[in-house]
Amino acid sequence: MKIAIALIIGLVLVPAALAGDEVLPGRIDTLLEQLRSGDLSLSRGASLALQALGEDGRLLLVSRLKAGDPLERRKALLGLEVIGRPSSAGAIIEIVDDPDPLVRADAVRALGRLRVEKAFRLVLARLDDPSPSVRASALGALADLGSRQAVKPVAEMTTDPDPAVREAAASAMGRLGDRSAATLLCLKTLIGDEDRRVRRNAAIAMGRVGNRHVVGDLVIALSDEDQWVRSASARALGSRMAASAHRQARDTAAPRQARDSALAGIRGLLKDESSPVRASAAEILGELADEESVEGLAALLDDEAPGGIYLYSSMRELSVAEVAAGSLGRITGDNLGYERELPEEKRRKALDRWRKKMGSNLYP
Repeated sequence: MKIAIALIIGLVLVPAALAGDEVLPGRIDTLLEQLRSGDLSLSRGASLALQALGEDGRLLLVSRLKAGDPLERRKALLGLEVIGRPSSAGAIIEIVDDPDPLVRADAVRALGRLRVEKAFRLVLARLDDPSPSVRASALGALADLGSRQAVKPVAEMTTDPDPAVREAAASAMGRLGDRSAATLLCLKTLIGDEDRRVRRNAAIAMGRVGNRHVVGDLVIALSDEDQWVRSASARALGSRMAASAHRQARDTAAPRQARDSALAGIRGLLKDESSPVRASAAEILGELADEESVEGLAALLDDEAPGGIYLYSSMRELSVAEVAAGSLGRITGDNLGYERELPEEKRRKALDRWRKKMGSNLYP
């Protein structure tokens, strides 16, 4: 419904805007506020509506890059980023040296999101910006641009004194896809960082570019004090084990002992105090078709706590029990009629069937 409202704002009145009336500025203001609202459904609709406004809307936003209020310049950058047209690059490049650090950060981020390859050197230079926000945005933009030339400069930022910059560096290393020993060494250091967000991003990056040599670090991180680090580490281990099952290269195949240790650690998270961690572990074990986790998954069928996993189509949050039922279906080959997209009543009935089945020990 919220998506539809935003689309109506952007689409229904488009003919009037193109005719040159004064409706467009107000409409763009409304869409930008929706985009920044924090409401995922509303912001998705606003994004689609902005993209549909056409060249008139883009040019109006470009003109606002010269507004006296930094917040207005930032809103304009966000709008241009969402519209996603490379023709905006020149105007954005002109304000990369803006006196306001948040404007500089947003401008650099937009250049990355728009894949403006000619701005690579300009973005790279922002790694020396005095503002941590700008340095972090530059790291994200370099990852967006995807140049191999960025690997070494990004690695050098893993020792930045600001944790937000180290967090961005860890994320960028994973996204750049470099699997060198130097990258893995940096990530092994970052997963022990004092900041939980840095540790989380290091775990995520290990899941993307790691090999058998990071399994031990990730298993240790399953006991991290922060729930999101534990969850990210479990998912990274799942990614590594899935890779070893589908690839023959020796550098991706974790030894059986390491795999067993990882699986045991993830199974242990089925009893974690955090419901999102329990849900993540349940989902991963289902993806890996781990038969030894059936009993632990069955124990979660009465766990109605929110699992922190959402359906993209409806933004509905799954319960831990639903995630467990889905994984049991993958492992046993019979979903007992449970599907995530079903109406609530049908999902409830399917969960009841699972509880009955598991209670009768048909899948010991």
